[in-house]
Amino acid sequence: MMQIIHIIPGKANPNTLNGVNKVVDAVATEQVRLGYKTMVVGVANNTQRRHEPMYEYKLYKKSDFPFCYPKEMLKFLLGNSTENTIFHFHSVFIFWFLPLIKALKKNGRCHIFLTPHGQYIDEAMKSLKK
Repeated sequence: MMQIIHIIPGKANPNTLNGVNKVVDAVATEQVRLGYKTMVVGVANNTQRRHEPMYEYKLYKKSDFPFCYPKEMLKFLLGNSTENTIFHFHSVFIFWFLPLIKALKKNGRCHIFLTPHGQYIDEAMKSLKK
């Protein structure tokens, strides 16, 4: 059975105005309905759950340092995946994505995808903040 792990900065809460949250929740829910083993792993300011999805769902507290992902997150991802697992990163450029991707690849997890959700358009790229 194909396994897909979505990784997001946030909680995948479909009841927010954040489009990334809505999309990830909708995609993960549909993947579960289609029979895929699907998990969403989020990194947020706190780990308070605001919804109960039908997919497996894990939250980690965001690090104070923007280039660091929660270290226990890597252990969880490696322990709950195989070399064939698909890792799907969502959002704009997030500083901690790169070191996490490198750590996953170093540990034999090479099926890695990024969906930028529209922030890499020409107009957005004119701002250094994005």
